[in-house]
Amino acid sequence: MGKKYLRIIFFLIIVFFINGIGAIFPPDNWYFELNKPPWTPPPWIFGPVWTCLYVTIALAGEKCWQLRQSHKELFNLWCAQLVSNAVWSPLFFGLKSPVIAVIDILVLDLLVFYLIVKLYRTSNKYAYLLVPYFSWISFATILNAVICWLNF
Repeated sequence: MGKKYLRIIFFLIIVFFINGIGAIFPPDNWYFELNKPPWTPPPWIFGPVWTCLYVTIALAGEKCWQLRQSHKELFNLWCAQLVSNAVWSPLFFGLKSPVIAVIDILVLDLLVFYLIVKLYRTSNKYAYLLVPYFSWISFATILNAVICWLNF
């Protein structure tokens, strides 16, 4: 197996492990009792969607790692968005603070958008891999903000 494939496996493990933190803070009665808009996705959709997104995040991360010598900011942005993504569930479900979580997800939106723009300049196909991720977190940002508005 080539080094690139081993790196991809390594990045998959990192992404699933880091974002597995969210599994420690699943939705509970508090969340289910919140007022939510009628367009809130059903709970079962999150697992399949995030699984697909984590694969694309890992592939983009491996590319950012490859480019780190000439484009150091790419890998730093990739790491920063991963951390921001990982802390959303502990903030929202763990601390039961949609307000703090919406601040975090706004930061995540900016980080991912900037990563896409920067990555597009060096490897547009890897930037395109992150567009579904950006779309999903943008939707999640709106949902998070509406939940804040409806409940607080």
